[in-house]
Amino acid sequence: MELFRYLETTSRERKILLLIALDSLCIFLAFWFSFYLRLDSFDAILNLNNWVLLAVLIPFTIIALKKLRVYKSSIRTYSLRIIWQILASVSLSSLLFIAMLFLFNVSIHRTIPILFGILSFSYISGVRFVALFIHGHSVRKGKEKVIVYGCGQSGHELAIALIKGPMYDVVAFVDDDKEKQGTYVQGIKVLSVNDIAKHIPVVSKVLLALPSVSLKRRKEIISSLEPLKLQILSIPSMEDIISGKSKLSEVKEVGLNDLLGREPVAPHKELMNANITDKVVMVTGAGGSIGSELCRQIITQAPKN
Repeated sequence: MELFRYLETTSRERKILLLIALDSLCIFLAFWFSFYLRLDSFDAILNLNNWVLLAVLIPFTIIALKKLRVYKSSIRTYSLRIIWQILASVSLSSLLFIAMLFLFNVSIHRTIPILFGILSFSYISGVRFVALFIHGHSVRKGKEKVIVYGCGQSGHELAIALIKGPMYDVVAFVDDDKEKQGTYVQGIKVLSVNDIAKHIPVVSKVLLALPSVSLKRRKEIISSLEPLKLQILSIPSMEDIISGKSKLSEVKEVGLNDLLGREPVAPHKELMNANITDKVVMVTGAGGSIGSELCRQIITQAPKN
C-alpha cells in the first residue's frame, strides 16, 4: 500500500510514465505468449525478425493509446469508455502486425496477430482493473460502512458519489422491489429489509435514497427501521439537487417532516404569540424529534425565562 500512497502524491507525469512502462511490458508479454499459445514453445524468441516486429508494435501501441486519450483518464474513474479506447488501440496494433507480415513476407501463422490483440487487450485492461481494485480496497478501510435504502437512479448516483468520497463505504443496497433483490448495483448486492439485521455488526447508518417517495411511505420505511437501532440519514430532495442548493452526497438527519408522514401545516403565528410570548412553557419529551422541534419553535416566540 506504500506504493499507492506514493502514487497518490506523485505528479501526473510520473503516473503516466509508469503506466506507459506497464503497458509496454504488457505488449511485450502478449507478443511472446501469442507465439507460445500457437506454437507451444518460445523458439520464436530466437528469430531476429520477430524482435523487429516487436520493436515496431510497442511504440505504435503506446502512441495509439495516447492518441485515443487512454492516459488522460484516471484509473479511479475506469469506465466502459476507456475499455473501448484500449480495444481500439490494440485492434489498430493487431492490424499493423498483420500488415507487416504481408509487406515483409514474414512466415508467421496468421492467427498469432489475433492472439496478440486479445492478450494485449487483456493485459492492458487487467493492469487497470487490478490497480482500481487495490486502490478501492485501500481507501475503503478508513470509511464508515453504511447501507443505502433504495437502488433506483438516486441510489445509483449516491453510491457512485460515496465511493468517490472519503466518508462512507456502501456495503449493501436495500429495496422493496423483489425483482431487484439479489441483483448487484455498482458491484454491491441488493437486499430485502429483513436482511439488514445481518449487517448490523458492521454498519451504524442507513441512508435513504428515496427523494421522490411520498411522505407517508417515508414514515412507513423509517418506522420499519426504528427497531434496528441504526442512525437513519436522508439525501436531499430532487428539487434541492436540481436547484443547486444541495448535492446528492450531502446526507442529513431525518427531519420532522419525514416523521409526520404528511405535508406539514404552517404554524399560526398569532395563536403561538398569544400562548407562548412572555409565558412559562413546559415541553414533555423534549429529547425526541417532535419535542426538540417544538422547543425550537417556542424559543422563536420569546417565552418567559
